[in-house]
Amino acid sequence: MPGGAGTSGSGGAGAKHGPHITPPKGQREPAPTPAEKAEATVADMTLQSPSIPTGEGGIGALPAPYPCDGANSWPALEWGGVPAGTKELILYVMNAQPVAGRLFFDWAVAGLDHASRSIEAGKLPKGAVVGTNSLGQRGYSICPPAGSAETYIFALFALPRPLSPQKGFDPRPLREEILGVSGDVGLLTAAYARE
Repeated sequence: MPGGAGTSGSGGAGAKHGPHITPPKGQREPAPTPAEKAEATVADMTLQSPSIPTGEGGIGALPAPYPCDGANSWPALEWGGVPAGTKELILYVMNAQPVAGRLFFDWAVAGLDHASRSIEAGKLPKGAVVGTNSLGQRGYSICPPAGSAETYIFALFALPRPLSPQKGFDPRPLREEILGVSGDVGLLTAAYARE
């Protein structure tokens, strides 16, 4: 804490501590419109990844193993603050900026145990049900166009009743159903620049 006992470092007063995160290169995304801000979700649970350090403005840099230039498989995720009475957890990864005016889903997983507090990197837990992403694939894929930088939102929803979608479900109508029954969500934001 600033001015507290036990702080150290060679930067002197006012020095910032922690790893330096290089901002992604590429064309910047446009700012959200008023309509997009009105539909924004506010987090009340915690969601984090040991692989995505928090960067400037709370946006971490997605490391190379997780987008399509690497293994194209999800990082480990951890969460807390799941409300009592939760019956199902549903996880989405979406582009922060809509594509052609619509939400773009990079991954959708339902059927996560309400008592779970994490998911392993690249490994689905028992009972998980994977939806079809906006690329038409039943699975995870973060793959921005070459030469661009994009921001992604990991969103974990806690539901007071199970929705139990089928394998390959469409994440768009399910998200509408989720928002109709739950306002409990944890958010994690990460950016990736593809060369």
